[in-house]
Amino acid sequence: MGCSSSAVVDNGEFEPSGMVFAYLLAGAPAVVGTLWDVTDRDCDRASVRAGEIWGLWEAKVQEEKLGKGKERKDDVEVARKGGSRRKKRWVEQKEMMGTGTEGSKSDDGSDSEKHSLIEAVRRSRSACYLQYLNGAAFVVYGIPVYLVD
Repeated sequence: MGCSSSAVVDNGEFEPSGMVFAYLLAGAPAVVGTLWDVTDRDCDRASVRAGEIWGLWEAKVQEEKLGKGKERKDDVEVARKGGSRRKKRWVEQKEMMGTGTEGSKSDDGSDSEKHSLIEAVRRSRSACYLQYLNGAAFVVYGIPVYLVD
């Protein structure tokens, strides 16, 4: 997954072409990518969050590796100690998203139900700082894919 990895080129009267078609024709059930250039941090945030929702790994393990928990605590402290109004709004939105509004959550905060790759990518768009610009770039070509235990 990277910048414009799912972009498709229009060839006039002929069929469109792109790398995504090569993967689908080779037998991949689904391909995730971006339609246009996105920032690397937003790409990382969205892909890690999609993996968490889809069930590839536990959320707590990845937060420790990426250091996101520390950054988030720092952001909350800045906002609560009188940081900018914009930062306060951002922290409030992030806190609202983590209070169980997205699907059912168990006591430890992990999702209790299985999600398809398509649903995971859809829900991971909100992890981007620029969710309406960079988050909208993430797309899935193919069929709904579920992880099986």
